[in-house]
Amino acid sequence: MRKAIILLIILLTFIGIWAEELNDEGSLVAVLYHQASAEYQAICYQAYNLASDQLIRLSKKEHQKPLAVILDVDETVLSNSKYNALEVIRKREYPKEFYQWIDEMNSEPIAGALEFTLLADSLGIKIFYITNRRDHKQAPTIGNLQKYGFPQAVPEQVLCKVKESSKEKRRQQVMADYEVLLLIGDNLIDFADCFAGRSVEERADAVNTWKAEFGRRYIILPNTMHGFWQKVIEDFEYDLTPEQLREKRLKYLKY
Repeated sequence: MRKAIILLIILLTFIGIWAEELNDEGSLVAVLYHQASAEYQAICYQAYNLASDQLIRLSKKEHQKPLAVILDVDETVLSNSKYNALEVIRKREYPKEFYQWIDEMNSEPIAGALEFTLLADSLGIKIFYITNRRDHKQAPTIGNLQKYGFPQAVPEQVLCKVKESSKEKRRQQVMADYEVLLLIGDNLIDFADCFAGRSVEERADAVNTWKAEFGRRYIILPNTMHGFWQKVIEDFEYDLTPEQLREKRLKYLKY
């Protein structure tokens, strides 16, 4: 009887969602790609397989400093697609609800991420997780990583945002003492500040300039849900109406 009641509640919830107008229908396919697409999972495995091969190859060379790798967290090591799905259904209270999501420690591992970090750890390579989660959320971030067995998830190696959104100072802090073999992220600004252009064209030019690094030192994962690319398309404007958001998106549609 109890199971029947729970199933009825779930069914009524989904009926309510279907009956109402979605908050951001344009994000529906983006989130579903992360949650339901086997292709997305395959791309993540592909990225981390490539990273593993590179790590083994590069670690065999002679280096002047101890070796390290740098990884982003959100949509690189941990998935927040269930949190991002809320935006499809209703307007999220950001950052309040994201902080609550972090505290719950329910972000799940990205395909291939755990295996890669375990490989790095087995090779004696230092792992740094550089994230723009706020510094006061370092503890639950570490807890979430440790929950799934990610190695070296300790305060000195989980570098959160304190003031600046740019990760450059934190990267340089690591590079001062270590030879960083690989940088892994889902956002171009996870690799270097030269990618932080404020237009679609500037970012594309930067990628073309540094194209030789991708797949060799920079390993990028797909993220259709959020990121700097969306901020550029939205002209760094927030609280846009659905109509304004649609207009800005359509401006970059080529056909």
